[in-house]
Amino acid sequence: MSVIDQLINLDVRLFLFLNGKGTETWDWFWNFVTYRFTWIPLYIFLMYIVYRFGGWKTAVYYAIAIGLLVLIVDQTTYYWFKAVFQRPRPSHNPDIADLIRITGKAGGRWGFVSAHASNTFAIAIFLGYQFKQVYKSSLFWLLAWAVFISYSRIYVGVHYPADLICGAAWGAIVAVSLLFILNKSKFKDKLVLNRGGKKLF
Repeated sequence: MSVIDQLINLDVRLFLFLNGKGTETWDWFWNFVTYRFTWIPLYIFLMYIVYRFGGWKTAVYYAIAIGLLVLIVDQTTYYWFKAVFQRPRPSHNPDIADLIRITGKAGGRWGFVSAHASNTFAIAIFLGYQFKQVYKSSLFWLLAWAVFISYSRIYVGVHYPADLICGAAWGAIVAVSLLFILNKSKFKDKLVLNRGGKKLF
């Protein structure tokens, strides 16, 4: 058995172990966590932080930057990974169909890499880095949020751990690259946040 086959086998076994820990009692909670529209209030709150400590013009620039970030991540996760590797999600793998728990929709056919993980880690790193201007612990909490959402994808049965780890890594690479480009450009001055004694509310 090759090293790649061993890693894939380990990935599947780890998925089955973690997914198998789920119970009907918690299914509703993790379905709620994994549903993308659940987090709209959080996104609104994060943009409010930008507005509060940067003003509405700064909020517009942040919205543009994040929109560009998500667009890049979405397109590349599909065309550079899913369409290329074509690794079926566990929810579409007939070899383990009788061993897994799928608590909601099975998702699209291909799972590598996870767009959920890529997007949440990209947003977490981008905003976590920028928010250090006003809240030093922002990056830690936003990364914890990204891990939380990523785990939900295993629980509901639609992603292997490797889908999430590689998706998170790709999201991080895109976010860091965008931050590097912005910090080397005049656009950097448009993303300044200043707490200046202001309270959040």
